[in-house]
Amino acid sequence: MRELSELQQNAEEQMGRLFGADSILNGWEKTLYKFLPVEKAARLRSMESDYRDMRNLILQEMAGFKTADDTARLALLDKERERDLLALLTPEEREAYELRHSLTTIHLKNKTTAFAMTEDEYKMLHAMQRELDEKYPSPSSEDVVTGGVTLDYAKIFAARREAEKKMEEQLKESLGAERYADYERGMRKDYQSLQAAAERFNLSAETVSRTYDARTAAVDEAVRISDDKSLTAEQKKEKYEAVAGEAIEKIRASLGNEIGDAYINNSLGWLKELPKGDRVSIGQNGAVRVTQPRPPAPRK
Repeated sequence: MRELSELQQNAEEQMGRLFGADSILNGWEKTLYKFLPVEKAARLRSMESDYRDMRNLILQEMAGFKTADDTARLALLDKERERDLLALLTPEEREAYELRHSLTTIHLKNKTTAFAMTEDEYKMLHAMQRELDEKYPSPSSEDVVTGGVTLDYAKIFAARREAEKKMEEQLKESLGAERYADYERGMRKDYQSLQAAAERFNLSAETVSRTYDARTAAVDEAVRISDDKSLTAEQKKEKYEAVAGEAIEKIRASLGNEIGDAYINNSLGWLKELPKGDRVSIGQNGAVRVTQPRPPAPRK
C-alpha cells in the first residue's frame, strides 16, 4: 500500500509540474479546499492522504485487537500530523481548516444538522465545542493516552457532562431565547428526520412547521395528562388515545398518508405506545419516553 501511495504521489507531482497544481484536484476537492491557494491545497490533500494511509496500516496490523503500544503509535501519528499542519498552514488558514475539517466540525454538523446557523453563530458554537472536545476527549476516541496508558474515561465523561451543561447555559445566553429554541429543536432526532423528509420529498417550510407543531402539541398535552394526579388510570388512557389519534390525523393530513405513516413509524413511535402508557417524560434532546404501567402483583 505504501509503495502504491508513493507511486500515486509521484504521478500527481509530475502532473502538477506539467499542468499546474489545479490539475490534480477534482471538482469536489477544489470546493473542499477553496480557502487555500491551489498549490497549497494540493499539498494538503497529499499530506492528508499519506496520514490516512499510515493510520489504516496501523489499524490493519491491530486486526481488531488494540494494545497500549498501538494506542501510543496512533497518538504519535496524530502529533506528527498536527506538526505538519502547523508547518503548512498559516494561523488564518488553520482556523479555516478547523471550521471545515476537524473532528469537532464533524461532531457539530451531526449534532446540528437541522439547525440553520449563521456564519457568526457557527463560529461561536464551533469555538465552544472545540474547547470542550480538547479539554474532555470523547470516550470513543482511540488515541487519547497519558504515558501510554488510556485515560480514565469514566471521570472524563462525568466532567464533560458538567461542562456541557455550562456550555448550554452560555450558548442560551449568547443566542437569545428564540434562537436557542431553534437550536434545541434542531438537535431533536424527530425534527432532523422531518427535515430529511422535507428534503427528499420537497416539502415546504410551512408543511414542516405545521407537522412539527402537531407533534409538539401532542407532547405538551401528553406530559400534562401524565402529571395530572387527579386522573385515574382509565381516564388517562382515554385522554392519551385522544391525543395520539388527533396528532396522527394531523400529521397524515399534513404530510399525506404514506409519508406521514413513515415519519410516525421512524421517529414518533411513542404516539402508538401512548394509549397503553402510564407516565410520559422528556429525555435528552427532547426524546419522548412512554413508560408502560406495571403489571399487578401476583396474588399470594
